[in-house]
Amino acid sequence: MAGGGTLTLQAPAPVVFGANAVLESGVLEAGTRLPADVVLGEAVDIAVGMRLPVDAYASVTTAVPDRPLPAVTVDTVTQPEVVLAGEWTVPDNVWVNADGNWVTGGTVLAAGTRMQFLGNTRLPAGTVLPSSAFPQGLAVYPYALTMQAGEIAPVAVTVPAGQVIPRGTWFDQAITFDPALKLDAGLLRTGFADYRIGSRAGLVVSEGMELATEMPLLRPTADAFLRSSDSALSTVLEAWTPPVVGEDPTAGRLHLRAGADLSLHGASLDIGKGAHIRVDPGQRVELAAARQLVMDGTITAPGGEISLLSAPIGMVDKAAAGGTGVSLWVGKHPVLDAAGRAWTAFDAAGRRYGLAQDGGAIRIGLDDYGIDVKDVPDTSRAMVVIREGARLDASGAAATVDLAEGCRHSRIRSRWPVTAA
Repeated sequence: MAGGGTLTLQAPAPVVFGANAVLESGVLEAGTRLPADVVLGEAVDIAVGMRLPVDAYASVTTAVPDRPLPAVTVDTVTQPEVVLAGEWTVPDNVWVNADGNWVTGGTVLAAGTRMQFLGNTRLPAGTVLPSSAFPQGLAVYPYALTMQAGEIAPVAVTVPAGQVIPRGTWFDQAITFDPALKLDAGLLRTGFADYRIGSRAGLVVSEGMELATEMPLLRPTADAFLRSSDSALSTVLEAWTPPVVGEDPTAGRLHLRAGADLSLHGASLDIGKGAHIRVDPGQRVELAAARQLVMDGTITAPGGEISLLSAPIGMVDKAAAGGTGVSLWVGKHPVLDAAGRAWTAFDAAGRRYGLAQDGGAIRIGLDDYGIDVKDVPDTSRAMVVIREGARLDASGAAATVDLAEGCRHSRIRSRWPVTAA
């Protein structure tokens, strides 16, 4: 309550402001899509022929048929001879002994041909071994098999416990994950000047949730001066939140109360429909996600800064943050309001005085105007999507004031930009 300071909270599990039954339960039923990134609680085995719920890779020693191979070396020790189950065309620059005759690229071999590869034969990248000719694959030295979510598993795969599973993923069986940490909105009114809330999984502000940062002060109670000097502080001081704008009619000035910034950062980040995040004039709201960010609510930061960014966290490193298939998504109905505000009051002589803020800044995918090593703006790798109907306002404010004796009035104005990258 002394004012100032930073509260940093970093959770290994999802973080929820409001309510989310699935995330709080720690269980995802079969066929249900994840509402946010989660950390898998127990390993999940995916058998051959099952749908892969997530991207996966495996080190294999049998070339998987019917899919392009990287450059691989045939293991002629493990499998010295191959009997073709169907017709096969020898790839370019590859030599094989077919029924006692050495042949090379372009030669068509019939089903039933007995063949041996030349020792240390390397199949070129992009080679496809048809299952009609190699139904059991082909013995090769180990290579990394990369598989994508949604395809049928050609080999058995285990999704390990502790892996971060992206929002939107669904499994064909029930899974468990670390249950969400539920936070109360009152946390943001506990006297700090900067709140930094993060999750190594997903962070969700539920539909209709109201988040407002405030920095209350301590002031003497009404009877504080009647109490003895050894009284407990709790009996002589009380928490008090001053008005947003304070008046000083003697000096003819308005002043803004001290406020607090807010940063929300997760592997995924969702601001639900009707949710409202509000900070005091001149303060900053930063939303950052390592992967998907969905903004469907309202942010109000009068004359302040609003940032929607891609940023690494936990096991999602800088190279992966904002990568393929993710976006900074602003829906049809959100309001990003960083417009300046104006206030007026009257001094002891009845003259108007006031305060007009500059417009704030709205940055989407671009934290600042720095450049990277390639001399281009250091922007997010995620797509930026702003749907028609969203409202972004960073305009300046204006107020009518009386300048001096004999002057009727004057207008004061300001403005500021919006940036998306």
